[in-house]
Amino acid sequence: MKHNRFEGWYFKHQNDQNMAAFIPGRTEHGAFIQVISTDGSEQFDVPELSVHSGIIRAGDCQFSRRGCRIDLPGISGEIAYGALTPLHTDIMGPFRFFPMECRHGVISMSHALRGSVTIHGKPYCFDGGDGYIETDSGTSFPSSYLWLQCNSFPEPRSIMVSIAHIPFCVIRFQGCICAVMYGGREYRLATYRGVLILAPVRTTSACRRESSCWKWISTLPTMGLRFTPLSRAI
Repeated sequence: MKHNRFEGWYFKHQNDQNMAAFIPGRTEHGAFIQVISTDGSEQFDVPELSVHSGIIRAGDCQFSRRGCRIDLPGISGEIAYGALTPLHTDIMGPFRFFPMECRHGVISMSHALRGSVTIHGKPYCFDGGDGYIETDSGTSFPSSYLWLQCNSFPEPRSIMVSIAHIPFCVIRFQGCICAVMYGGREYRLATYRGVLILAPVRTTSACRRESSCWKWISTLPTMGLRFTPLSRAI
């Protein structure tokens, strides 16, 4: 791994009230896997992490677009993925052509799940559930940011949004990237599409809770934000 750089992938699995996410990653200091579930979070160091032909191998665990196999102390299982739902274009828009402190990528907004994992004796069944995959890489996460992702709705839909303070050349600005999959269409809100952030963003623990997605989404129209279908590449 190059000096002062990181890369990681976020594999989220949800079914009703069960949620488990696995984050394989690496820095110059070594490789790791973070585990986040409805019962807490923990991190495991792994001997190495490699990526070949789209398959991420981190210790005895394996992740790909087809599913994941988990083998960690006290945590094991396999989950298979259905067809992925990628975005039409890179979520970074024109900023993908510039060197950025942190580069974000959305691999799948939603896909079907089949399988289960056991976390310290508690089974998590994800048959019929929904998954989400994203990735980050760069030299550092933003100094402050809000991140939210949710695909637990009565009807098939998914939302991902991130608002962060971004260093760019000699300036800093508060940037936004957001994608919504609804009714079989993709909607995009982003700084490079002219989105305006009308209120200061405060990062709180409530913003990260799944239940908060409902409140945040319901306030989007009152904030003066408008969804427009993505009809051309950006």
